[in-house]
Amino acid sequence: MAMKRWIVASVCVGLVAVAGVGLWAGLVGCGTAENHSSRLLALAAEEAGQITDVPRRLTRQLNIADRQSQRGQNANASTSLAAARKTISDAASGQASGGFLGTPTSMAGFVSISQLARRVGDTAHLLLTASRGRR
Repeated sequence: MAMKRWIVASVCVGLVAVAGVGLWAGLVGCGTAENHSSRLLALAAEEAGQITDVPRRLTRQLNIADRQSQRGQNANASTSLAAARKTISDAASGQASGGFLGTPTSMAGFVSISQLARRVGDTAHLLLTASRGRR
């Protein structure tokens, strides 16, 4: 394994020396790593919505929103927060078919959504969560 890494590193250094940094950056796609990360997290958020067990779905949605906010993907984090809020609302109204969220879990979910919404500057979800908590 170490030999394989050494060979890859040698080839990469050789390519940079021969082809120039601009061509090398184009070959490996240096500027697109963040785009790939953003897309993978968005796909993970979509898949999280398909988890049938409601507590696990909520946990996954909140974890993904947290990761998106840490990476500065605020628009994607807002979308994930909307999905998490819908999960809690559906579970509370009995529309979710994958389990039940008790009052402490629902409350903890709303607190998490509120904190994450504040972090990403999503005042719409912050206000919706606050109004939901007062009912």
